[in-house]
Amino acid sequence: MKILTQIIRILKPSEVRLIRSFYKVQPNGEVKRRLELFELAKSGKANSDAEAAMAIYDGEPNSAFSHLKNRLQKDVLNILLLKEGSKKYETKYAQAIFDCRRMLIEGQILFERGAYRAGETVLQKAHDLAEEYELYAECVQINDLLRTNIGIRKGEAAYLSFEPKIADNVNKLQKYLSVKDSYNRFGVISQFKKNFEKQSMAPLESALEEAGRYYKETDSATIGYYYNYLGIFYGHFLGDYELAEKYAKDYLHLIEGSPAISSNTRIASANLQIASISINKGDYDAAIEYASIAKDRFIGGLFNELQAIEVQFVATFHNKDYKSAAEIVEIARQHPKFKANKQIPAKWEYYKANLSFVNGNYNDAAVVLMKETELTKDKAGWLMGYRVLELMCAVEQDDLDVFDYRSESFKKLLQRNKEENVLRPRTALKILGTYIKTGGDIKKTMVEEKNSIDLLREGKGKFTWDAMGFELIRFDAWLDRLAKKKLKIRS
Repeated sequence: MKILTQIIRILKPSEVRLIRSFYKVQPNGEVKRRLELFELAKSGKANSDAEAAMAIYDGEPNSAFSHLKNRLQKDVLNILLLKEGSKKYETKYAQAIFDCRRMLIEGQILFERGAYRAGETVLQKAHDLAEEYELYAECVQINDLLRTNIGIRKGEAAYLSFEPKIADNVNKLQKYLSVKDSYNRFGVISQFKKNFEKQSMAPLESALEEAGRYYKETDSATIGYYYNYLGIFYGHFLGDYELAEKYAKDYLHLIEGSPAISSNTRIASANLQIASISINKGDYDAAIEYASIAKDRFIGGLFNELQAIEVQFVATFHNKDYKSAAEIVEIARQHPKFKANKQIPAKWEYYKANLSFVNGNYNDAAVVLMKETELTKDKAGWLMGYRVLELMCAVEQDDLDVFDYRSESFKKLLQRNKEENVLRPRTALKILGTYIKTGGDIKKTMVEEKNSIDLLREGKGKFTWDAMGFELIRFDAWLDRLAKKKLKIRS
């Protein structure tokens, strides 16, 4: 019943009315049982096969009940398809996909019933639409249907004329799928980890080079879309934000000018990419502006909008407008997708800990950081941020016992991450270790660890600071503030 109930619960009121009307005019007793099962699932009065079978057949689930459930599910899906066919999609691209696939089915039905001329006309419209929106898989299917049903009837020349069209679209489809796979491997998976593995650099460079070559060969906006996205990610990984911005602006320009890929959501995504890059360039005002454009263009209440709110928060936090940043946290907490997965609330709790820290509420920050969350499972990423911030809290509170305990566990964590790029947190631990060994002598620490501190300040190569990452409070900047505070107290 779980699958059937899930489908029924997403039905709109008009679809529910249509199903009820359809069943009520049917005299068949089995059809009446379908309506009865529909109402049980809709009301939540039967949440299992056993409950539903008992209510309808006064017995255990059997083959009759199984057939009843399957027929109801098919009816509901047919109603969904019927209603979706008259729906206007949010993007022209999504509408084109649906219309193209619908016409493909219509053409196939017409061919099977012998209406070849009508079928050809429908499929030619579908083909024009598929070409306009670069729907390569659909183009292959349409041309194959036309070849089989029209080409074979018109003779050898007509039949063979479809072969280069099919071959061209198969070639483009293969290249599109390869580039999209690279996008999934490097762009999407990176959402779950905040520290990109160094061994992934060579494959990323290879994927970007391949995507660029395919884009040049095909002049496909769809392939260009993924190519530019990979370029953005590559620039981020290198810490070359000028390069990332170039790809991002090409990405935005391509989306705005290409019907095959243009949509409000994608334009919003491009603006969000530029906002993230602006953060890493230190242009926080521009980042806030681009993130606001993105938020306004995204459909309200969806996950993308929450991502835009997150970028707004990070830019506002780095802009040192902590009051507004705290307000954004509360806005995020009220978002419909805030609890979509365990990682989202965990990340915002981490952001709150950072806000507590910059506002001098070190104990509040430490309490949050002690909790095990979905973020702390990312051993080479977010967990590093947790551990460094914990040590910073201990230093600010002059709590040597907590520092000793936390630093030892942090050392073990770093030892287990020898293959990862964790030089910034590793260097932070080294500097803080010296600070404790000197008895909290910040002046002596700054002298002894000058080379290490300079590497963090310069932020080049493997020491690049990711302003969108786990080191929300830049360690070297905090250290400078700590030094000023401590030296001022002594003087």
